[in-house]
Amino acid sequence: MDYRHANVLVGSKSLAQTSFSVRSGYWLRGVGWQLGLAAGRLVRHRYIRQLQDWQARATQRRALAELSTAQLADVGLSRTDVLTETRLPFWRRTAGPTLSERFNRLAARRRLATAYRRNYSELQSLDDRMLSDVGVLNRSDLQSLARHAAIGDELRWRRSHRG
Repeated sequence: MDYRHANVLVGSKSLAQTSFSVRSGYWLRGVGWQLGLAAGRLVRHRYIRQLQDWQARATQRRALAELSTAQLADVGLSRTDVLTETRLPFWRRTAGPTLSERFNRLAARRRLATAYRRNYSELQSLDDRMLSDVGVLNRSDLQSLARHAAIGDELRWRRSHRG
């Protein structure tokens, strides 16, 4: 029989009692229980995270049901959207985009519209000579230029706010 003893580094600990046998493949003692503990912690963490997600989803759906029709219209939802969402059990994800995704889309549209209006008014304030110096030949091009500049502003904002 050929037995060899080795120090195995698991995490930050060297396990001197760990041995392996070459006879029928490698068999590690001492490492298995540490890997089992790590796997147990990982599974426990996933269960806790799942429970937290379910609790947050149930809380958000209750809060959504309490919003008035005017508040729902501001967000871009109808009462039927809310009824569809609140009838789902807490463990089931929503079929459509989540409420936070809808808020993010609404905020992006608002930023685009604000940037477009700002860019268009700045371009409108320039006289024909200044516009020709910049390279704009017609005033009819101002809308498309303002739109393209707003899209560029939005892309720069997204890059700077990437989490």
